Amino acid sequence: STAACAVHMLQPIFLAPLLDWPLTPVQRGLVSSAFFAGYAVGVFGWAWLSDRRGRRPAILLSFLVGNLGGVASFFAPSFGPFLALRLLCGVGVAGAK
Repeated sequence: STAACAVHMLQPIFLAPLLDWPLTPVQRGLVSSAFFAGYAVGVFGWAWLSDRRGRRPAILLSFLVGNLGGVASFFAPSFGPFLALRLLCGVGVAGAK
């Protein structure tokens, strides 16, 4: 869980040089905040799904959601969709704990 969280948390750092967006320090902070907000909310949803359908389907779906959010954030056209996709990535990573 900690390793997965660390990898996805640091992913925006690796993407940042590729972006031509002039981001303020507040916007840079929002990137990590969006991820952790998704993580905090996602834990409850994945726990509910895991109780209803079992751990295996919940974990497989969470891997899909987390990776989809992470890869899609690379292709985000602007900062707003980028934040939303980082939030989605956090939701997905929460289920893989």
